[in-house]
Amino acid sequence: MIYDSIENLNDYLVGNEAWEKVCEFIKTITPDMECGRCEIDGDNIYANVQNYKTKLLEDGLIEAHHKYIDIQLLAAGQEDVYVFDIANMVTDEPYDKDRDVEFYKKPVTAGECMTLTPGKFLLLNPEDGHMPCIAHGGQSNVAKVVIKIAADLLK
Repeated sequence: MIYDSIENLNDYLVGNEAWEKVCEFIKTITPDMECGRCEIDGDNIYANVQNYKTKLLEDGLIEAHHKYIDIQLLAAGQEDVYVFDIANMVTDEPYDKDRDVEFYKKPVTAGECMTLTPGKFLLLNPEDGHMPCIAHGGQSNVAKVVIKIAADLLK
């Protein structure tokens, strides 16, 4: 997991071609982007642009991905994302390879909370379970971009 300011993106994975494509795409993100899939490099790297109302903590779902790394960032709004190490978690819904997602039962203790605001990003590796879309201080609308990068491209 990496949680940092977007202004520090170029400090990571210097010289990695896939990372450079991600950094270039991030420069184009605006709050009024059309929702849906944005192609960056076919199925290797793409972005899902979303607009939604944040959820209450009790309504959140913990997920993880096997094939893709997520980079989550907001173009508008504010939300909390809880992060968990999935090593000791119990599967709630088995891995769906077509959607590249597995869901986990909520543990007794909360994960580490990261607050996303415009200008921040959160990189989540396959071992990072995460519960996104959670209201921070009350439900609100957000404009979010989730960039999906094939995990083997960042090794």
